[in-house]
Amino acid sequence: MKQWWNHSWKWMECSLGILMILLGLIALFFPGFILGFLSLALGIPILLFGAVQIFRSVRLYKLLGSLPMPPLLTGVIAAVVGLTFLVYRATPTVIFGTIFGIWALGSGAVKMNRAIASRQAGQPCAWLFVQSFIHIAFGFFLIINPVGVTALWVNVIGAYLVYLGIVYLIQSFQAKG
Repeated sequence: MKQWWNHSWKWMECSLGILMILLGLIALFFPGFILGFLSLALGIPILLFGAVQIFRSVRLYKLLGSLPMPPLLTGVIAAVVGLTFLVYRATPTVIFGTIFGIWALGSGAVKMNRAIASRQAGQPCAWLFVQSFIHIAFGFFLIINPVGVTALWVNVIGAYLVYLGIVYLIQSFQAKG
């Protein structure tokens, strides 16, 4: 039984490594595909949610004789957002990139404030200044070009997945059993 488990584990680890390498290569060489998939993965459920809300509102109108505005408004907004994500595939990337850019700018400003306070208190502050500049620069670039910087992050994640996949493959071949 133990030998079977070791053999199965070895193949699971090997399969996981191969899958990670394949996903990593897709992310490295086709970041637009990954970002487009994000648009589909968000757009379809949001559109379906909106359609269900609109349908429920119409059904309640038939039952009650009055139109329930909150579910109808929620449904219309969700349907518009879902359709926007499906038609304009870069929209989710722009939204997420811009939100993370604003967050990075705010984080950089907070770190800069801490660095200045540390310097005034005579404490070590060089690393806080470096961090704040990195956050501010990253936030600035994300706000200016959210799609390009997000695609770069997809590339970095892809490279990391390839690395992890290789590690899993090596581990699977080094495992005893």
